Amino acid sequence: MALIVAHQWPAVPVALLAYDGSFHTTHRQEGETMRHHLIYHGEVNLQGVSNLEKAITASVISGASEIVICICSGGGDVMAGIGAYNFIRMQPIPVKTYAFGYCGSIAATVFMAGSERISSTVNSFALHAASYSEGPMKDQISPNTRLISMPFEAIAGWDPAATEKYFGSIETSHLSAAESLSLGISTLIQDIRFEQGDVVTHIAVLSGPPEPQPASPKRLSELLASCALAWSASVVAAPRG
Repeated sequence: MALIVAHQWPAVPVALLAYDGSFHTTHRQEGETMRHHLIYHGEVNLQGVSNLEKAITASVISGASEIVICICSGGGDVMAGIGAYNFIRMQPIPVKTYAFGYCGSIAATVFMAGSERISSTVNSFALHAASYSEGPMKDQISPNTRLISMPFEAIAGWDPAATEKYFGSIETSHLSAAESLSLGISTLIQDIRFEQGDVVTHIAVLSGPPEPQPASPKRLSELLASCALAWSASVVAAPRG
């Protein structure tokens, strides 16, 4: 079960939410702004993205008028990141993205999903082609490069030359906030401040240990036989009174 800590800013933590498919719904007054900040600080991975998607859904159901996903990440899993990108764009309310630190690789693609894309003044974007991380093709360009570059063409209006420049090599291009603005990655440079009444939620992004897999019938029989043999040996070896 994913645990996500929510804070009612600027007070002390007010809730520990365990997402089990049920949500608490609150109602806001007409005209009242209810802004939710979701802090994604760390690797883009399946667990982190799953937690992010649950938090987005909870924010929408709870009556948030606006969601801001605050990203500081060096990248990670392309499959997880593309899922996050598309899920963000599915929402019925504005979901802004805010790069509040290093935003690289697939994390930059996730950033492109925002209805408004804000960069902090102290920030850096890092772009490069996707590559194989292991096997005989390690460090060679992966076809996933097309996936991570498409949003830059569709949203920022890049032409093939720009795509080739920033995604045609595994060598990393580092971009400042100002450069990201000129390239259409960011739509605004601004240092966001939490305001009273904002809800701040920290997303758990660390991958836990793999879940234990049930043993096959054959393996279970082997384990039982081994246990029986060990038990028999202990009985034989036990000293008699």
